[in-house]
Amino acid sequence: MDKRYTLDYAVLAERIKLARLGKGYSQSKLAELVGVSTNTIGKLEINYTTVSLKTILNIANVLEVDVNYLVCDSPSTRKQANDLFIESLLQDFTDKDKEFIIQIISAVRAYKK
Repeated sequence: MDKRYTLDYAVLAERIKLARLGKGYSQSKLAELVGVSTNTIGKLEINYTTVSLKTILNIANVLEVDVNYLVCDSPSTRKQANDLFIESLLQDFTDKDKEFIIQIISAVRAYKK
């Protein structure tokens, strides 16, 4: 049985970007905090380059996410990815806007029943 794991860099790229946006960081801010160039973060987020495990761990620490979220594909990490994406979408909304969105979601749920 082959137990080697192949890292899905496309998933890694997407999750780093979502986590970065969720924290409200620019690529340059993340790069500064991780100790790499902005160019490295940019290329990583479009899956144009790979990075070391050390850099992945540093990114996870800076973004305050579990490294498993960045590198593993499982139902729990997909849920975490979705939650981060929703959080990043809502970060600039006011509380009133969020209440309106909740009403829309509730209406859609009622309609689907």
